[in-house]
Amino acid sequence: MSGASGTIGRVLVPFLQTLGHDVLSLVRNKKEVSEKNIFWDPEKGILDIDTHAPFDAVINLNGADITRGRWTETQQKTIIDSRIRPTQLLASTLAKMKKKPAVFITSSAIGFYNILCHWFL
Repeated sequence: MSGASGTIGRVLVPFLQTLGHDVLSLVRNKKEVSEKNIFWDPEKGILDIDTHAPFDAVINLNGADITRGRWTETQQKTIIDSRIRPTQLLASTLAKMKKKPAVFITSSAIGFYNILCHWFL
C-alpha cells in the first residue's frame, strides 16, 4: 500500500490487519524500511518490490494534501504530479512482475478509481 501514513491509509491499514490481511507499506524514508515497509522514491523511479512479491492486491493512496495552501499553478502541478508519477511507477513495476496482483485500487482526493487489472503486458 502506498499512502499508508495518510488520512485514509492510517485507518485502512489497521482495518485490513484486523481482517487478517498482511499489509506492506511503501515508505519514502529509508530509516522506516523494515519487514513490513518497502522503500520507494517515485521521483527517481525507485521501487524494488520483487523480494516481497507476490501480492494479491495493491492499494495506491498517493497524493499531496489538497487542503494545504492556496491552489497556485505551482501547487496544482505538485498535486497532479504527486498522483501521476507514483501511479505510473507502480503500474509499470507491477506490469513487469511474473505473478501480477489480481487487483489494483488507486484513490486520491481528486477522484476514486477502482481498476480490476487484467495484465496483458
